[in-house]
Amino acid sequence: MRAANISRRDVYRTYSVICAGLSVKVPVQDPASYITRIADAAGVNEAARREALEILSSVDRSEMAGKDPVGLAACALYLACLRRCEVVFRRGIAEAAGVSESTITTGYQSLMDFAPDGR
Repeated sequence: MRAANISRRDVYRTYSVICAGLSVKVPVQDPASYITRIADAAGVNEAARREALEILSSVDRSEMAGKDPVGLAACALYLACLRRCEVVFRRGIAEAAGVSESTITTGYQSLMDFAPDGR
């Protein structure tokens, strides 16, 4: 984008206009596909991984619309670790996922509203 002297925002906006004009539906990546990668990088155990997958499967797809799948997977993993009383830090999960800590905080709070307790 530097070579063309165009901002990232302009590229995304143009992409959205083209997709809307052509009535193209862009496939959304499943957040569950990121759980293993993030959990490996953060050192999370298998039980928390399974619970994170259950959390993601229990959340309504319409509630996840427009959210970053990597951030959503990281939030589900963090919520699963808290439910299992596993000691993890937001920073560790955020760095493993490549998202900010505030993404974990806000996403975790919204997931708590939509995901059943499971206990």
